[in-house]
Formats: sequence, structure tokens, C-alpha cells
Amino acid sequence: MIRKYIEAATWGTVDMFSMMMGLEGQVLTADELKNLPEYYITGIINFYSETARGMICVRFSQEMAVNFVAAMMGMDPGEVDMETLIDGVGEMANIAAGQVKTTIETDDPSFTISLPSIITGNKHGVDHFHSQIKERNYIRTDHGVAEIMVELSA
Repeated sequence: MIRKYIEAATWGTVDMFSMMMGLEGQVLTADELKNLPEYYITGIINFYSETARGMICVRFSQEMAVNFVAAMMGMDPGEVDMETLIDGVGEMANIAAGQVKTTIETDDPSFTISLPSIITGNKHGVDHFHSQIKERNYIRTDHGVAEIMVELSA
């Protein structure tokens, strides 16, 4: 079941990078990466339905997040302040979760998503549920590697 969630979130993010930022993204698994970035910022959306609950995360290094937000907003990276960075990462998480909602809602009309939450800080971790099922994909672009993570509660 988690496969359809991670696929929707991943391809929704790839589409967002392409349409909003003009960036091509290559989807990778952890096995295909040599070095993971040190994450600085994570956008989190929780979801709930009659059949599932969990969270969707998009994670970036600071430099990558600044470059993505600048590209999304039509700004120079030096113009991206912390408020803009947080808003931009929240919007990226919202877009990824919206794609999951669009994909899942046909089979599960009770599917709802939360507002985005943002975590910042070098090398922070994200672990939400006990006994969870977790899957990650990575998207490599010219700006670096983004992580897409989906957790479902067991």
C-alpha cells in the first residue's frame, strides 16, 4: 500500500520541479546514491483517512532549498530570507501531498491532509510513528538531491 503513496509524492515533486522551476529530476533510491545531503529543512504534511494515516516529508539541504525556492519564486538565491524559505518549503510539501491526495482520493474519499509543518536545523531527523512503514525516494536535480519520505502508521 505504501508504494502508491511514495510514487504519487515522488512524481508529484518531479512534476513540480519541472513545471514551477524548469528543472529536470531523476528519481533515485537510497541504493543509487553515494552521499546523502545533510538536511537542513523539512516540510511535513500529515494525512488521515478511514484506511490510513501517516506523513509525507520533503527534505533539503539549506543551499538546495534556497535554490529551489528562488527558482519557484523567480528570485535570486540571495534574496531568499528565512520567512520566504519556510513558506516555499511548506508550499513544496503541500504540492507533493496534494498529488498524493489526488491519487488516493478516488479510492478513499475520506483522505485529508494537514497544513504543512516545517523543521529546520542542521542534521535534524524526522521520525513520527511507532511501528511505521517508511519508504524514501530521492530526486536528483542540478540543484542537488531532495528526499521524499512517506510514513504510514501500522
